[in-house]
Amino acid sequence: DDIAFQTSCDLSDPEVQLWMLETAKAARNRTDLHISPRRRTWIEIVEDEVEKTTIFKQVNSVFPLQKSDFTGVISLLMEDSNFRKQYGSDIGTTGPGVGGEFVFTSLTFLQEVRGGDSREDLLKRWENFVNDLNSNAPAKAGHAVIYGNAFNEVYRKNAILSTTLSSWAISNGLCLLIILLFTQNILLSILVMLTVILMVISLMGFVLVVLSIEFGPIEAIGVTIFVGLSTNYALHVSHAYHNALTMSRLEKAQLTIFATGSPIMAAAISTIGACSFLLGCRLWLLVELGMMLCSNTAMGLIFSMFFLLAMLSIVGPLPFENNKHLHQGDFRAILSGSCFRQRDNREKDAPEIGTPADDLLPIKKSACETEHQCYTLENGGVKIMMEDFFEDN
Repeated sequence: DDIAFQTSCDLSDPEVQLWMLETAKAARNRTDLHISPRRRTWIEIVEDEVEKTTIFKQVNSVFPLQKSDFTGVISLLMEDSNFRKQYGSDIGTTGPGVGGEFVFTSLTFLQEVRGGDSREDLLKRWENFVNDLNSNAPAKAGHAVIYGNAFNEVYRKNAILSTTLSSWAISNGLCLLIILLFTQNILLSILVMLTVILMVISLMGFVLVVLSIEFGPIEAIGVTIFVGLSTNYALHVSHAYHNALTMSRLEKAQLTIFATGSPIMAAAISTIGACSFLLGCRLWLLVELGMMLCSNTAMGLIFSMFFLLAMLSIVGPLPFENNKHLHQGDFRAILSGSCFRQRDNREKDAPEIGTPADDLLPIKKSACETEHQCYTLENGGVKIMMEDFFEDN
């Protein structure tokens, strides 16, 4: 977040001076912050100079300084080149030098980081320290924040992660809208979207854990872009399932494999083959991109042909018997009032397609003019039972 200057900050207030000195000492007493004693803060220098320097003793100056003396003491210390070089940027005013009103100050520490401590852990410790600090700060001290070059990488990672998650959510929302428009079926859209989400999560786990690639700009871009690439195979599978006009989920899944299995497999092989050339690049960013593209294509193939088809075989939408082109969850079914309701009672009593009813007796194939199985009714009539998965009877 951007640092905003606060008009309530008044460094010359004695209470604020004591609070800053106590803050510096409290930070040094925290062993988990690893503060080095080789560098002191400017408020600690002011305390030592006031108590030890002869010129301040002659005017009976004591710490904390009075408001009328604070600016003069700081100006006097700024005349020393060493003090000005080390602490000149730690005190900000509205005027040149230390003239005008005080708008900010910083207490700079030298931190000796151990090998076993990560920057994320150190940042959390500082955040806890600063939160406790702000809860007990006087009103004129303003609000303390953490800033350090050592934590810039952590801030950058957190910013990338937060923006990536928001972009991923927006991308999923747009993808769901497109899937709804393409399939025009709520159930199919939910299953396809679930497949895509699980696919991207598995891809990130494979890349970050198995391949041990650190999350960076390429991964952040890939999480958003690969949502669209991951939808390709799943959308083809769902569309083929929707167009398989049979009353059984298992048969619809089988017809889907027959219709899309070979094309999707060939497309995945060609995509992986084309992207594999990136793995031989000398630039690591291109190698990362190649690994993510190949992994995404493989994940898309596996999830579409196994997970999605399994889900469609279990809970996939079925067509209505009176209209095989109309499935449960279709927009047209919702608008017409059919929605998810089951078949009419009179249709439930009808014999299943391809299954002889009790009052139907099979006759010899030679008695029929077609190659489809024929049955004779008790009254001698002939009824031809035909299964056609792609044409409406």
